[in-house]
Amino acid sequence: MSDRELLVSKIENGIVIDHIYAGKAFLVLKLLKLDPMARVLIALNVNSKRLGTKDLIKIEGSYLTSREIDLIGLVSPSATLNIIENWRVKEKREIKPPEKIEGIFKCPNPLCKSNSKYTPLKAVYTVEISEDIRSSKLHCNLCGSITYYGSVLEQINREDFTMEGGGLGLEREDREGFPRPPSQKGCAPTLPYSEEPFHT
Repeated sequence: MSDRELLVSKIENGIVIDHIYAGKAFLVLKLLKLDPMARVLIALNVNSKRLGTKDLIKIEGSYLTSREIDLIGLVSPSATLNIIENWRVKEKREIKPPEKIEGIFKCPNPLCKSNSKYTPLKAVYTVEISEDIRSSKLHCNLCGSITYYGSVLEQINREDFTMEGGGLGLEREDREGFPRPPSQKGCAPTLPYSEEPFHT
């Protein structure tokens, strides 16, 4: 099958995640909770006028939650989403990274309240996306520690990575129309922690 045949191959209902940074398709796929029987087409290092080269994922009969969409935006802010119904593109939208992430990633500071052995708080991060994606980072709101883009990818690549219990900042209006994870609140006694930010 040629690149042209691969790209124009249509699906009846589902999604197309396009303009993924080259080499990141399998990371994106790991962020999605897909049925084991889902029909998935992955194209790697396809020519792109916009990016030079890109990855592409087509998924038959599946749709995404707001959490999945936002995490895709964190891994590949260049990505776009096409929603397909009855062989036609019903909607196109750019995938944008979240403004905040709750949980999901581990703070690098061992003394952070989110890493407490007893009644840990859920880590909350402010997302900073840079023009050079490698300089993008997460700022822990509990202790000020910084997790860089490369470390985020390393955590996603881990076999024990899970998105359970996480949440995302959904303040922007363009999030409407997607399932929203319920907010979770909790409290814990104040524990000692370092004021010096950690970097990873």
